[in-house]
Amino acid sequence: MEEKPEILIKGGEELERTGKFINPNVTDLRNHDANLLGRFKPKYYAFIQQCQYCAFGPCDLSKNRKGACGMWLNVQMAREALVTAIAGGIKICE
Repeated sequence: MEEKPEILIKGGEELERTGKFINPNVTDLRNHDANLLGRFKPKYYAFIQQCQYCAFGPCDLSKNRKGACGMWLNVQMAREALVTAIAGGIKICE
């Protein structure tokens, strides 16, 4: 067996963490949500109970049905929420 050479990586000086670090508890998050809901109208969208992401679809996930790929409605809803959040973030950055 060959011996592996020891590699030493030297970096610059160690960075110091500065600023405010938030470690919220449940009460803080509840108050923050209440503050946001008091300032802004919530935006609701229709829940899509159909998956059209893969070649097996569209699959009807209503009435506790499982899609052809094995996806349940709760997973589809989480995916839709993530895609909506990412698309909104991208739209803001443009």
